[in-house]
Amino acid sequence: MSGHLSMSAGLEFQYDNISRLELNSTSSRLRVRSIRDDAVDQTSIAGFIDADWKVNDHLRANIGMRVDDFEADITANQIANSGKASDRQISPKLNIAYRLSETLEFYANVGRGMHSNDARGAVISVDPNTDESAQSVPLLVPSTGREIGIRYEHGDALKFTATAFDIELDSELVFVGDAGSTEANDGSVRRGLETTIFINAGPKFQFDVAYTKTRGKYLNALPRFNAIPGSIETTLAAGINSRWNDKLTTSIRIRYLGGAPLLEDRTIQSGKSLLANAAATLELGQTGIKLEVLNLLDSDDIDIAYYYESRLSGEQPEGVSDIHFHPLEPRSLRLTVERSF
Repeated sequence: MSGHLSMSAGLEFQYDNISRLELNSTSSRLRVRSIRDDAVDQTSIAGFIDADWKVNDHLRANIGMRVDDFEADITANQIANSGKASDRQISPKLNIAYRLSETLEFYANVGRGMHSNDARGAVISVDPNTDESAQSVPLLVPSTGREIGIRYEHGDALKFTATAFDIELDSELVFVGDAGSTEANDGSVRRGLETTIFINAGPKFQFDVAYTKTRGKYLNALPRFNAIPGSIETTLAAGINSRWNDKLTTSIRIRYLGGAPLLEDRTIQSGKSLLANAAATLELGQTGIKLEVLNLLDSDDIDIAYYYESRLSGEQPEGVSDIHFHPLEPRSLRLTVERSF
């Protein structure tokens, strides 16, 4: 039916009460000094309205608006870092889809969004590790996203999408765990391509693949020094789901993460990572039994990496710059039993 309009609206509410957020200096795994000991009360309220408009048999549009309000109250062990913070943002969006044929559709989306930051960074005035002056950061950071793409569907047997996107953030913020403070960086933009494929190969097997190639950079930096440390540029996720009968299902999933720059000039890169998981689920009436093998190949690839100075006993007083990383967790088994009533 052409010219059909439907609307929806809603409210969201969330309250977080965190009684203790601690950061301590340690020696031989014993606490020797408290750097941060904070309590955080945070409330977020959001309202949204959404309208779907089917203009004709080929064209449809979606228009939406969201309002977010954040309030935070921080009590820190250093009085100077205690206080209240609040922020609000209005986020409009527009989505348009045009059906070129029974199986092919073109779409374009644009919208405003945001990410919230650690509330302690919004009221900080003193670096808790050095007692030097510290600059506060916004509680909410606006973002703008745009994408265009095509969608192909051949019944339930094959679904394919290809999308070009870009996302702009007004600022990149980093919480420095060792110092307990927040650093504000310049605004950034990420541009890339994403493709997804879903294949239904009969009643027993389903395959899915998602690939993303992204390039991120700081907006106000020189071209040679505009890389975003830790911004992974290539990702691949794939899986096979199998239903052997009405009781037993199995799955295997892999996740590949390409390297990421660890410095703004891209001279230091993190390693690549490949992770495989497997699972089997058995449904026995009201009882479900699930066995998972995490890190199936027992890979010791790097899961996350940083580049900064550190010092071990006996090293130079000024420390040594190097890659610090956390490997993937070793192969492990997880058994879950669920009972429905």
